[in-house]
Amino acid sequence: VRPPVHVISGFALDGYLYGSVVTFKPSTITSGNFTKTTTTDVNGSFLFEFSDNELNATDANGNGLLDPEEGSITALGGVDTSTNEIFVGSLTADANSTVVTPLTTIVNSLVQGGVSKADVLTSLSSSLNLSNDIQLTHYDPIKAAGDGDERAKKILLAGSMVANLIKQAEAFASLTSPYEEGLLGLAVAQQLGYAVMVSDTNLTSSMMDSSFIETVAESALTESGIDSSIDDGSISDFALIASTSNQAISDIDHANLLPGEVAVQLAKVQLAMELEILDEYEKIKNGLASLSGLTSTLSANSITSTGDSFVGLNLYAPVGNSFDLSINQNDWVADKVLTTLFVSDADGDSVSASISSGNNDLDGDGMSPFTISQSMELLVGDPNDLENLAGSIISLEISLSDGKGKDGLIRGTISIESVDSQDTQTVESSQTDSVDSQDAQSTESSQTESVDSQDAQTVESQPSQSVDSQDAQTVESQPSQSVDSQDAQSTDSSQTESVDSENTETAESQPSQSVDSENAETA
Repeated sequence: VRPPVHVISGFALDGYLYGSVVTFKPSTITSGNFTKTTTTDVNGSFLFEFSDNELNATDANGNGLLDPEEGSITALGGVDTSTNEIFVGSLTADANSTVVTPLTTIVNSLVQGGVSKADVLTSLSSSLNLSNDIQLTHYDPIKAAGDGDERAKKILLAGSMVANLIKQAEAFASLTSPYEEGLLGLAVAQQLGYAVMVSDTNLTSSMMDSSFIETVAESALTESGIDSSIDDGSISDFALIASTSNQAISDIDHANLLPGEVAVQLAKVQLAMELEILDEYEKIKNGLASLSGLTSTLSANSITSTGDSFVGLNLYAPVGNSFDLSINQNDWVADKVLTTLFVSDADGDSVSASISSGNNDLDGDGMSPFTISQSMELLVGDPNDLENLAGSIISLEISLSDGKGKDGLIRGTISIESVDSQDTQTVESSQTDSVDSQDAQSTESSQTESVDSQDAQTVESQPSQSVDSQDAQTVESQPSQSVDSQDAQSTDSSQTESVDSENTETAESQPSQSVDSENAETA
């Protein structure tokens, strides 16, 4: 089997959509005459693989890539894993996207109509007060919020408002017959895109304006060709209901919440809208309620209150940092802290931790080698087990739980040094110290000998100089007397011998005087 030459992988999300039918279709500017279909997994992910022939047929400009205008990705239906409610409607993205979201649906609706993707992104980012460095067709706001990215807040809020309009448009269209799922919602997204491109619209504010929404709805109904028998009063009611529910989204105190907490609050509001609005549309469809009745009873506060009543909504699993430790015999002390586990939960839930693998009680005393404290510290549990594990590497798995059904996992490695290794290091250290000591003593001895040698030379040099001086004085004091070879030898000898006392000097001087006297008489 030949491997694919091109792959498109990504996520479909309002919350992550599970079981959504995802389709890739080449655009009309290509020669591609095929459709690829797959289904999202529980994480909302999907994958398309392209053969050489499929890529060549879709790659209109021959650059070896799939450009935004060369194809479209559509995600239809599925279950929103944030609320566990069915997502009614469609989301789309261009062929060069890795996420399919409400905001990519706006972008793709214009790109497939011939508008430059770069221009659409610039205008949409400006209308939402977003930084231009955020690539909306590659940005997963749910994951980013879980990672603490503050920029995710605005994108989550704007995306939720767009998704709300798409879902309510689908519910409104279901009141007509016949009805094609996904059609009116996509038409609404396109009209939002037109509004962004033709004026300096603040899209977030506009989506809370019933007049703006009414205009969008009328144009979308015309564009999609849905039953024109819908009266203006019904469209006005639809616009008021949609703007009121978007106000509830805007009322979330996102400025004082962490990004992950904003995502949770949005899920609560969306679930409230499912119950108070979308379920009511089903009653209206069945003749059990009316749009005007829903309009009169609905308020942003009632939606918020209903949302706040939901407990247990859980978007994020707890996470923690892996670790790698090395310990030795000095660490084999009960309750000694080896490291601190850094764990968190983007929902703000408290996290518990337990060692699930690699923590075996080797001596059977009921105590395991390691334990975890309430403050998330990894401690020594049983020093005796560590002694048995000396020289080995232990792989630990630590399970995390938020108590609400989502779990995480930390992996850690602990290298336990052997006792022999530590003793060897101690011996080597002692030998090194001994050699160093001997070297130091040898150096001191050498220095002492050198000093003694210098002192001896100094002592020898000084008497010699003294004798020479005396001889010189004797010679100078007797210019008429001749000095024979004995005097010369005596002088040489006196230069190499030490003069110990005044008696020695006297003894040496008397023979010299006798010889000098004899010489004088002879003369």
